[in-house]
Amino acid sequence: MNKTNIKQSLLRSFSALVIIGALLVLPIADAGRPFPTPQGTASGTVSGCENLTDVSHVGNLEIDTFSFTATFTGTFTGTLVGTEVDVIHTDGSETVRATGVFTGSVAGSPQGTAVFTSIGTGGFHGNSTLSLQNIVGQGTNGLAGLHANLQLSPPTIVCGLAAPCPPQDGCQFEFTTDYAGLFVFASPK
Repeated sequence: MNKTNIKQSLLRSFSALVIIGALLVLPIADAGRPFPTPQGTASGTVSGCENLTDVSHVGNLEIDTFSFTATFTGTFTGTLVGTEVDVIHTDGSETVRATGVFTGSVAGSPQGTAVFTSIGTGGFHGNSTLSLQNIVGQGTNGLAGLHANLQLSPPTIVCGLAAPCPPQDGCQFEFTTDYAGLFVFASPK
């Protein structure tokens, strides 16, 4: 082989390796996602069970801590388990903060987990006026890359202080509500 043929052969081999290497390092966006659209609107219902785990007072404020389990149907399908802290002001209004881990799927995605962080204000005088804004992220497995912003409507209290829950339910408070919002599955970096 002469020098020209060797250089051309090496150049072709090097070019092929560069192309193959580039293809190997390119991210494959949403690989394995069985649904066509990684973003959209979300809506559905939530039903849940809360149990009061602690009551404390700081000045004129009452601080109630609850453990909860909530079942989502609709776009989000699965269970959220977490802790809620309600700060009850002297006028009866409340500030609510909750965190929990959702296990399930979104818009037909594979199963995974995601973290819900909720904040809200309102009260429970007669009809509930409490509404919660939920920020969802930190997804794993089938929910990797999930980001969502969900608004929960004021809940309907199924049973609680006014009408105690049946002992077999294991709940001090049961509620139902609706949710609506937006979600997106961001491509991994």
